[in-house]
Amino acid sequence: MSQSFKKDFDVQRIITEIGIFCYLKITPRDTVIILDEIQDCPEALSSLKYFCEEARAYHVISAGSLLGVTMHQGLGFPVGKIDQINLKPMSFSEFLLASNQEKYLNLISQPPTA
Repeated sequence: MSQSFKKDFDVQRIITEIGIFCYLKITPRDTVIILDEIQDCPEALSSLKYFCEEARAYHVISAGSLLGVTMHQGLGFPVGKIDQINLKPMSFSEFLLASNQEKYLNLISQPPTA
């Protein structure tokens, strides 16, 4: 899949190739494109600038477990073209709250009965 980003930054071609690779029709405003472990493909990271400038109708999320480390090793970063959010893992209680499953949270917080 990383080969799609190494040719050039033609966003429409990249979107078409991602769709073919994933067996999906990618449509503007309806599809979320997730680029995981983006630090493994510097061209994919650079392509975010072109997605922002030329294809704003597509929703693109990128993630990378080592992205912070990679960014400090001379890798180009599309400053001003992306919103960066640092996420931390949820606890199980936080997951239940976010999933509107408070009833289970109440159950697991009760001490066990004999």
